[in-house]
Amino acid sequence: MENEAFLAGGGEMGALIRAHDWEQTRLGAPHKWPASLKSAVRTMLSTRHPIFIFWGAESLCFYNDSYRPS
Repeated sequence: MENEAFLAGGGEMGALIRAHDWEQTRLGAPHKWPASLKSAVRTMLSTRHPIFIFWGAESLCFYNDSYRPS
């Protein structure tokens, strides 16, 4: 994980995000993501409040463990 500390923690969803093959998406490897997305994902993974993020033209959806039941 090259410079992907922003993905640390986050419970089950954090683990799923880290395990996903992002190279097969338009986003590419997480270390290449825009700083704004990295910051939003870090915030999402580090809070207990339900959060989801839609990103990019494909509206990729990221969400945390608290949002999962929704």
